Amino acid sequence: MKEWIKRNLVLISGIVLPMLLVAGFFILNQVPRALTEPPQHDFLLVIYRCNSGPEANHYLEFDVQEGHLTGRAVRRTDENSRIPWNRQRAGIFRYNAGDNTFSEFVYEIPKNLNEPGAPLSLDLGRAGTLTLDKRRQSPDGFSFAREQYRGGGGLLGSIFGMGRHERPYVLRKGNADFELDLDLFQPDDFEYCREVSFMGWIMDEEESP
Repeated sequence: MKEWIKRNLVLISGIVLPMLLVAGFFILNQVPRALTEPPQHDFLLVIYRCNSGPEANHYLEFDVQEGHLTGRAVRRTDENSRIPWNRQRAGIFRYNAGDNTFSEFVYEIPKNLNEPGAPLSLDLGRAGTLTLDKRRQSPDGFSFAREQYRGGGGLLGSIFGMGRHERPYVLRKGNADFELDLDLFQPDDFEYCREVSFMGWIMDEEESP
């Protein structure tokens, strides 16, 4: 057996070393997450999109003012004739930390946008009553981010997702990334034609800043 190993040492090394390398990368990738408590706080996102039909005569604009989400539709005027190409539609989504899912809030666009004039405030319903904290980190230390680009990666890239063209969104704490199930994009959405905007962490009244 020893003689066989000596004669085939190069072959054995070519098989064993890549396996050890893969195992090492897997462990290094999983240990930080395994040692980190999962995220506990919900947050709010706005995803802007291009209009899939005829060009809209308005664009949408969302912001957080005094701890609450606000929205408005800015109408086309002679002074404002250039409509932002990726803000003609928008969805409001709440992240549910308990089961790592998103739920969408429904709101209506005013019907009288064909008339030039000042921006119109949007009635956001329940989404507008939530108390939001705009700080970068949640109370338990997480931040909303994109997964770091890892290049092509070859075989290892295929195994660990290094070869993906589109980086997923994550909640990050230190070296631990918790990938988000951000399956919110519509079939006619293209990455260059959308904008994901973090609005803030959803706080209980006693936790409000």
